[in-house]
Amino acid sequence: MERVLQLYKEFRKLVSLNMIQSDLLLNLLIDIYAECQGTLSKCGKRALTSKVVGKQYFSFTGKSGISRAINRDLYADGLDTVDSLFHLSRHTPMIHLPKLHLHATLLL
Repeated sequence: MERVLQLYKEFRKLVSLNMIQSDLLLNLLIDIYAECQGTLSKCGKRALTSKVVGKQYFSFTGKSGISRAINRDLYADGLDTVDSLFHLSRHTPMIHLPKLHLHATLLL
């Protein structure tokens, strides 16, 4: 978790310096995502009961408790999906990329 915080501080610094189209920023995003996925891969998953028809939720479980509910249909598990997007972004100018919204749930 400490590594994620360190990378995030570096990320914030680059953003504050207006280096949004920098390869350094992209590499930091990749590193943050990989660190988060590494942490989440060590957690268990607990299926949650939903009262909304057609919605399925789960939570991550760890030593310190459970995460918020996560919609199973919206969660991309693993690095394959994001790796392909980041690979595309390395070969496409940042300004032409679609907006990417990454969300990581961490157990603190």
